[in-house]
Amino acid sequence: MSSGPLLAQVADKVGELPVDILQTLFWSLDPWLAMKKFGRFLGMDQEGGGAREFVLLEDWLNDGAPLAGPVARECLVGWYGDNVPGSNKWVVGGRRIVPSRIKVPSLVMIPSGDRIVPPLSAAALADPKRGLKHATRIDLPLGHIGMMVSSRARDLCWTPLIGWLRDIPAKQP
Repeated sequence: MSSGPLLAQVADKVGELPVDILQTLFWSLDPWLAMKKFGRFLGMDQEGGGAREFVLLEDWLNDGAPLAGPVARECLVGWYGDNVPGSNKWVVGGRRIVPSRIKVPSLVMIPSGDRIVPPLSAAALADPKRGLKHATRIDLPLGHIGMMVSSRARDLCWTPLIGWLRDIPAKQP
């Protein structure tokens, strides 16, 4: 049995899903990740820039805000448990979201090392037969968090994103 409904009930009762529970969920995706990650940290020059960036990122990751109860329920039960977006049953603001009906240019950035949103599930959104009709797909050799904040994020994610946004008028169908 999935722990999603139980965690959603906790979020409903408390009004949020605390950061510690979120971090436990992330760590459970790869229990050895901490050993690998902190093992690499031990091998770094502790006074160097790499170690400083490591500590800053870890502080940021572990000092986040809790997930609001309704968002926790939608993510854990709706998205992950029931695949509501993939079955065209996702509703936002009273409107059903059907990717194949979206006619505006769209960008799908898929980090190949993502352990939170598997790349294959994200790739379905970029499929012109079932997903977004006017999607540009960019595959990134990064992870879920790495695509936003790693040392390579600027070159591999942010710069292409800015370029894509600048070119939107030329992309209009």
